[in-house]
Amino acid sequence: MTDLARKFHEQWLGMCQPSEGLVVSVPVLVDAQCMEKQGREVQEALLACTAKDADGNRYVPSVAQLFADVLGLTQDQFDSGDSLPRPLRLYVPEGKQELRPTFALKRKKAAEARHKEEADLTAAAMAGRDYVALIWDVPAEIDLDKPETITGPWEYPAQAKFDRLLRECRVPIGILTNGRELRLTYAPHGESSGWLSFRVDAMCEVGGRPVLDAFVMLLGRTRFFGV
Repeated sequence: MTDLARKFHEQWLGMCQPSEGLVVSVPVLVDAQCMEKQGREVQEALLACTAKDADGNRYVPSVAQLFADVLGLTQDQFDSGDSLPRPLRLYVPEGKQELRPTFALKRKKAAEARHKEEADLTAAAMAGRDYVALIWDVPAEIDLDKPETITGPWEYPAQAKFDRLLRECRVPIGILTNGRELRLTYAPHGESSGWLSFRVDAMCEVGGRPVLDAFVMLLGRTRFFGV
């Protein structure tokens, strides 16, 4: 079973084009015994959440629908829009842009009173304690690794902007998406960050089933709230 799990994790990790920073490692995944393969109905649910652009490439018009139908994460488990705490943001003076998540995945229970050593946390970090992950949904035309000014005047890559937001809010887990790609980002405060790329086109293909398996394994409802 260990050898089977190792091959499973090595396969999907090789297909996800991870960044240089570490997000997950094969030995840890094997030890956690978290290998999970999905049935055909999961890929069918994903296909139902997608549309095709003029070039025939698949994208996700509604990330909220994807979370609900594929990951089992329903709307009541997120805060968004006006329900997001006002301090859950980052104003970048050098770029004159305010960064805000699109959604924030709530913890099972709101954070309780912390120890005195947390008294120096910023307002954003205090607000972030009630969330297990932040999601930033950016326009489809944005290349996540190239400087952009579509989300605001700061000419900087969306991935780098999102890293800054996660660190400021002290929420190390995030999902950055332009509808074509969903990036699981890990940016712990004071440490190096990394990300894994889950491309929608790949997950919709028969040969991309290992990527979809991993996507649900890492980000599904059970992983956040069942273990």
